[in-house]
Amino acid sequence: MTYVNPVTQEIRIRNFGTNTVDVSTYRLCGLFEYANLSQPSVAIVSGDYSLSAYESVTIHWTASTGFNTTASDIGLYLASGAYSDPASMVDFMQYGAGGQGRNRGH
Repeated sequence: MTYVNPVTQEIRIRNFGTNTVDVSTYRLCGLFEYANLSQPSVAIVSGDYSLSAYESVTIHWTASTGFNTTASDIGLYLASGAYSDPASMVDFMQYGAGGQGRNRGH
């Protein structure tokens, strides 16, 4: 994730690798609210989910509570695997305050 805007609920995901990656089945978690990139609460703002080398997609996540303007964590996860397994996590960030969501060791 190279950009997260909690006010507009937008997230930019970038492929820093040299091979094309399909992220359409990746998952999000924010304060233990979950979404698949392919479900209706997530919409593409620009780009597409097939990311060639160094390409980005910007998405809008209409989250109920997990993606708020005050403080949250946002995790990007592979299509499968436990959210508690670090090997399933592709990227993670938090804003507003430390110790948010998964950063608390959940």
